[in-house]
Amino acid sequence: MPYFKTFFAFLEDENIERTSNKIENVFQKTFPKSVKKLMKIKRGVMSRINIRIQIQNQKKTF
Repeated sequence: MPYFKTFFAFLEDENIERTSNKIENVFQKTFPKSVKKLMKIKRGVMSRINIRIQIQNQKKTF
């Protein structure tokens, strides 16, 4: 059984970040909850990528 006290050490020490992964911190802070849920499944990620490509293509045509 894992030692759970180390999992929640960030609650006791202000110098420890909630996650050690900078990208994960950015993901949690920038996207709304609905987008985060979509990004967890392959179909959601692909639809978001396709939307971004369409937006870029529209900007190039103008």
